[in-house]
Amino acid sequence: MAGYPNIDEMDELWPEEGYAVIIEDEWKPPDSDDFINILSEFSHPNFELPVSTEGYSYWVHDADGNRYTRSEWEAHKEHLD
Repeated sequence: MAGYPNIDEMDELWPEEGYAVIIEDEWKPPDSDDFINILSEFSHPNFELPVSTEGYSYWVHDADGNRYTRSEWEAHKEHLD
């Protein structure tokens, strides 16, 4: 059985500045190269996450090393800018 990657150790998923929207493709095996990727990067927090879709998870990473789920991001971005 494939092991799930340690996202905290995947440097390519953490933006150097701004924010990155991360996508997890639950239809792919966890050890595949494209199981988790950066979908988009933004310099400002005024973006929307993609619509929730079966088989895909989205969350936000920021340059300060924080990770936000969909609901956490919606609450957090209200306090930015």
